Amino acid sequence: MKTGLLFLCCFLFCVLSCRKPGYLSHAEGSNGTIPPLATAVSLRDTLPPSMVNTLHLEQVSGIKVQYADGHAVYYFEYEAEHPTLLALLAQSPFARDATVADTHCRPLTAPELSSLHDTLSPVEQQHSTSFWEALVRDVAIYECLKTPRKHTLLLSKTSNRVFHRIELTGVI
Repeated sequence: MKTGLLFLCCFLFCVLSCRKPGYLSHAEGSNGTIPPLATAVSLRDTLPPSMVNTLHLEQVSGIKVQYADGHAVYYFEYEAEHPTLLALLAQSPFARDATVADTHCRPLTAPELSSLHDTLSPVEQQHSTSFWEALVRDVAIYECLKTPRKHTLLLSKTSNRVFHRIELTGVI
């Protein structure tokens, strides 16, 4: 009986004294959350090898912003033929269990994309300025959902310049 009571007291003490971590949001440092981490990343690590090779993008690197909740966002800037890129991205694979996946890249408007900028953490805003500044240039905007990745492309209308944002929508 004494052992059972001691066990119950220890159990209750452990349960009541444990503090569960708060929701790890994309907001930086507020309420004890862990700020996101920005690191360098290669485009080869995020796109299918056949696509990287066809577009000759083997040496392209960019920035990865990793959040504590598993959410990650990648930013790249490179040169590629726009029709080829859009076709290859539309044909690229997606998760077998995906409930939604695009078979073509759909156009977006600047206001639709601009609303996303306001939700970004300060760290992500700091490391993605070239992408968001490109939005005011003469660009065509496309989005393609290939679960677990969402691709957002800003394609220059005057050159082959591509600003590419890849959001990992699933938890790592």
